Amino acid sequence: MNNANFQFPASPKYAMNYHPQSGKIQLHINTINAQDQGEYTCCARNDYGDAVCTVFVQPEPAPPQRAQGQQQLTQQQRWSQQQSRTEEFIVETFEQRLLNETSYREINTEQRQAQTPVPKYINYGSPQSPPVLTQPLRNTKLLEGSTASFTVRYTANPDASVTWFHNGSRLVNSNRVSITSRQHESTLAVRMILPEDSGHYTVLLENPLGCIVQSSQLFVDKLEEEVKTSPPQFLKRPSDLQVQEGKTARIECKVIGKPYPELTWFINGVQVLNDGNHKTLVNESGNHSLLIYNIKKAEEGLVTCVARNVQGEDRCQMNLEVIEAEVLVSPKFMQRFKSTTIRTGDKLELGVRVMGVPDVRIQWQKVSMRTRFFTTTSSNTRN
Repeated sequence: MNNANFQFPASPKYAMNYHPQSGKIQLHINTINAQDQGEYTCCARNDYGDAVCTVFVQPEPAPPQRAQGQQQLTQQQRWSQQQSRTEEFIVETFEQRLLNETSYREINTEQRQAQTPVPKYINYGSPQSPPVLTQPLRNTKLLEGSTASFTVRYTANPDASVTWFHNGSRLVNSNRVSITSRQHESTLAVRMILPEDSGHYTVLLENPLGCIVQSSQLFVDKLEEEVKTSPPQFLKRPSDLQVQEGKTARIECKVIGKPYPELTWFINGVQVLNDGNHKTLVNESGNHSLLIYNIKKAEEGLVTCVARNVQGEDRCQMNLEVIEAEVLVSPKFMQRFKSTTIRTGDKLELGVRVMGVPDVRIQWQKVSMRTRFFTTTSSNTRN
């Protein structure tokens, strides 16, 4: 859930199933409610590494039930409610117009800046397909002066053009707005948010085979004068880390500040962006993590974490050492048996030399009887 350290206990509320033969994993949540909203993460580990899969759950509110004897709304009350709804932005109507009205969509997406759409990458080895969301947007509540960030991931072939909207108005890069789009991912960041930045943020993904839209809502709490602000401060700084090439590196820190700081990670001065090999996590306690999957030797070096808010910034650094992975070598006999003559009753020693990585399992057998005398392991050589 929102707290990355939360683990589900066995209870009537939660039930978990895992079938090793099929690999199927299930988490059952009984009587789901608004408290169950959040990001759910399933982590699978073994001696050779780990894998993480996440999904965001947002239960829809149950329709209100009318109590017995409740009077019908008067015509005047119904008219007032309808009038109020027409005066405010209705995100569902906007989404439907983008999807169903080609001319309306073209008007709202014309004259797009060059940095907004993704280049039309086509994977000729796979069938063409319309955009499909793999990571949806989620609602966010932040304090005035923070940075709001929305990230959407999707599949599409050819790749999709991406357009972002705020309450129906198209967004472009500016001093406070940053749109970063690349293959199958787009991120919208709004810095130093104000109360008027509250509202619905909509993303439109389109390619020649179709289009899809999704919206999320941003709630901005106004920063009252009596509320004290404070610059970022790291309470827990990451320690130097050694990790073997090809494994997963996890770098953790904890930061506080008001408004809540925005964190940016760098490796050797190059900003780390969320992609298939890098992922940033944060929980409600302020614990941040940078995960680097299938780490490479080129990612060795100085890792810097910078925390910023309206009051200033703080940073911390650590050294990341990547140990080169062993080169796998199949077993090979470097020295073989030599012909020899031995008399009955004498002691016989048979010696060979073998090399291989990882450690080689050695098995001795006697021809015809196939009796195993012993099994052992070897690190690189055996004589």
